[in-house]
Amino acid sequence: MFSWLDWRKKAPESPPLGVDTVVCSASDLSSKDVTLTYCFVIPAPLDVDKLKAGLFAAIEQKLPRCGARLARRNGLYEFQIPRQFTQEVPAAGFTHVHKSQPFAGTPLPPNVGDVEQPCMVDMPNCASLFRASGTPGHLDDFLVPGTPLLHVHVTTFEDATLIGLTASHVLWDAHGLRTLLSAWTAALEGELDSVEGSAVDFNPFQTIYQSVTPRNLPPGEPVRGWYNLGTFGTLHFIVRFVWRLFREPKETARLFYIPKPWLAAQKEACMAELAARGSKEWVGSSDVLIATFCKVLHAHRTDSTPVHIHNPVNVRRLLPTYFTQPFLNNAVTLASAVPIPAAQLGSQPVVDTALEIRRAVNAYVVNTDVLLQELAWSNAAAGVGRTLFPCRPGGDFAAVSNWRSAKFNEVDWSGARVDWEKNKGAACATFVTAYAQDNPRIPLRGGGSVCSETEDAIWMSVGRSDVDWEKIRKNGNVRFA
Repeated sequence: MFSWLDWRKKAPESPPLGVDTVVCSASDLSSKDVTLTYCFVIPAPLDVDKLKAGLFAAIEQKLPRCGARLARRNGLYEFQIPRQFTQEVPAAGFTHVHKSQPFAGTPLPPNVGDVEQPCMVDMPNCASLFRASGTPGHLDDFLVPGTPLLHVHVTTFEDATLIGLTASHVLWDAHGLRTLLSAWTAALEGELDSVEGSAVDFNPFQTIYQSVTPRNLPPGEPVRGWYNLGTFGTLHFIVRFVWRLFREPKETARLFYIPKPWLAAQKEACMAELAARGSKEWVGSSDVLIATFCKVLHAHRTDSTPVHIHNPVNVRRLLPTYFTQPFLNNAVTLASAVPIPAAQLGSQPVVDTALEIRRAVNAYVVNTDVLLQELAWSNAAAGVGRTLFPCRPGGDFAAVSNWRSAKFNEVDWSGARVDWEKNKGAACATFVTAYAQDNPRIPLRGGGSVCSETEDAIWMSVGRSDVDWEKIRKNGNVRFA
């Protein structure tokens, strides 16, 4: 009972036998309390045994860190990667349910009818089709010894297959998931030998930390767009945040449907407006998409609260000399646009917001020296993480993930077709989305994700408080289907 009087330091805890260890990067820990289930709807019956065998082969032979367990040892979060996977120590959790019925009638994707304008759609209550009961949902669940970080659940219909991949955000970002999907589908085609693997100890962030010295990073904003608020600023931020949750406790996720022809016309109109202004600047379709999204969500606002828009940047592409192998874990940072007052964001032309987003991304990607310094500073706290805030007290933020470049809808699962359909060609997902864990410990409002893209449309997921949703509905700036 008097152990607190013991002046002696406790002996360091050793890792379990038979594992390799890699300390989690600061990027891995930035969203450690988030658990996501990535969901793929494939309009073809797939062989579940082939899916499982291909997944396990891809992990065991090419991406062993995907089979890691998460642990907190000696005060640091780390991946513990089994050196040998067995039936008792599987590469991932894997479950399967079969429904002896056609897929028709399952609202994935939801039916929006014949619409030519963007609209909001209720999120289908279908999470149970993509994750089994008992699947880990919170950080503490994944810290239970022996628990794989990845859990795959497959639901088969007579004519379709649904695949859900649930993992703590500590494991990967969207591009890391695509790395696994590429290896997995190559294994299904019998082409796994052609896939470049990733060494268990490959750690580009550690290399950056050891080789780069941070210089002249502002103490209050050591990472561009992210703030070190100090003791009183942090307390102020938390009090305001908790008070808002108290006033608006209930949160609901919806889908935002954007027809591709409409988006193309909007981009063309933005480019025409820039040309009419005599500007040589440009905006991309993703800039216009995110600007439209932000305008819709703020059209009801009349206040001058500064809104910080954060857009993802894939560091793998920016720093190829460090990312020399496929990298599964988190390697996405955020480019932050100049804050825009909420009322202005909800009323100004889309082209103006899109241009601010594009300027922020362009400025971010050309300055890799500063990026390297920021990453070195962040990863001085590897295994623990840094606590930074997406805006200052009194501000607001919109963090928008964009999975378009991961091209999830182009992943071809045909290598797992059942034998009687093996010659029917590609089997790509017609719809991709994500479900957060049940009863999340942190609110997921304040942003969204571009999750699915087909020839006809783009789908985004977005979470807001029910109070906010009602204000958006009453404003009438967007139709609710």
